[in-house]
Amino acid sequence: MKKNNEAYQLAKYISDFLNDYAPSFLTTSQCTIKSYKDALILYVTYLAEKEITPNQFNRKYFERDYIEGWISWLKEKRGCCPDTCNVRLASIRVFLEYLGARDVELLYLYQQAKQVKRQKTSKKKVTGLTRDAVSAMLEAPDLNTRTGKRDIVFLTLLYATAGRLDEIRSIKISHINLSADKPYINLHGKGDKIRTSYLLPRAVAHLKVYLKEFHGDAPKPDDYLFYSRVGSNKGKLTEAALDKRIKKYAKKAHEKCPNVPLNTHAHYLLVIIFSDGRQYLSPLKIIRGLIKAPILILDRQYDSTEKTAAIKAGADEYIKWTDSYLEETIASGLALIRRYTELNQTKQQASSIISRGNLFINVDYHEVIINSQETEFPRYEFNLLCLLASSPGRVFTNEQLYRDVWGEDYLRDADNGLHSCLNRIRRKLEDAGCTSCRIENIRGVGYRFIQDTI
Repeated sequence: MKKNNEAYQLAKYISDFLNDYAPSFLTTSQCTIKSYKDALILYVTYLAEKEITPNQFNRKYFERDYIEGWISWLKEKRGCCPDTCNVRLASIRVFLEYLGARDVELLYLYQQAKQVKRQKTSKKKVTGLTRDAVSAMLEAPDLNTRTGKRDIVFLTLLYATAGRLDEIRSIKISHINLSADKPYINLHGKGDKIRTSYLLPRAVAHLKVYLKEFHGDAPKPDDYLFYSRVGSNKGKLTEAALDKRIKKYAKKAHEKCPNVPLNTHAHYLLVIIFSDGRQYLSPLKIIRGLIKAPILILDRQYDSTEKTAAIKAGADEYIKWTDSYLEETIASGLALIRRYTELNQTKQQASSIISRGNLFINVDYHEVIINSQETEFPRYEFNLLCLLASSPGRVFTNEQLYRDVWGEDYLRDADNGLHSCLNRIRRKLEDAGCTSCRIENIRGVGYRFIQDTI
């Protein structure tokens, strides 16, 4: 490379790398492309502060001494943490590797960059939300506002699918299938890899309400599920915007449940214990008493007696572990996380959905969903079911039920109509396979809704 056109050639390599090579051969993630671009902008800014303009660029200014000086500048002048410095360094290395592949004379720059030491970082302690904390988070959105209605669905999917924040915000209408026997969402992750996440009935019920209100009766397949209201193109929400919503609800939930960290983010906790004999059983009992996170035991030699002891001590799952069982381990872990972070709302007054086991009642849209399938309930049956299900365990007298549902004064002759209506409700719940709840008669008093504890 001749010296008189070296500056031009280096500038062109930067442009080609960012606009052509990286998007075509390295990544499809716009976040990663932006990271490359930010690193190169910062490097050019550093050189400018040393009074080295783009017209003066040559290979010398990409050698090891300058890169190390740049890292020091990032820490001292820009206040970057070690993790950020390492990300910037990795981006420069990728660019210099590309540079060496295009011009063999510049290959040494990449070799020098690989010799630059990464900054030492401290391991971050991973924390997670307890079940009570998740419940507090899910009660935080104001369901009387459109934003609150959107955010309850966002939080529900975030925890029900164990998805990354970018996966959740990238969901399009075409990625959702609620009509399948087992409703699911296809999550698109890094490298455009697709992961199918099956949905719990509670998440399905929330989604149906959200889709009807925010996307209408004929949603467009290419529209984002969660879209920005800025402008008219329904663009994708930014990660910063969604993270801000999480922090807001964490602050509100923290007031009710101190277990909710103020710096809550879209990650989760799973405790994994590798079995080495049975020495872990006593500490396991202590761990179970201290935290409510899911606990998974991995044992290279399956022992049914040990499995029974582990589950009695507080474990949630015990599986055989070998290198070939990696996919099963991941699937079991994600299933446990979903189970622990399943919605557990205790205040239904503010919500248009009454959720009881595998029974979901959408009050606003007069819908009853059992095992992900809609079941028809006429007006009085629907209102009677709503009243009973809104207060599990509470005994309603015949007089109360008749007055609140039919809006008329109670008459003895009305008993037959009330009993017939309750019998039809019971039959429909049974036919639809609603095994988690039932309506019980308290002889001489009235009726109550019972939700079985699983």
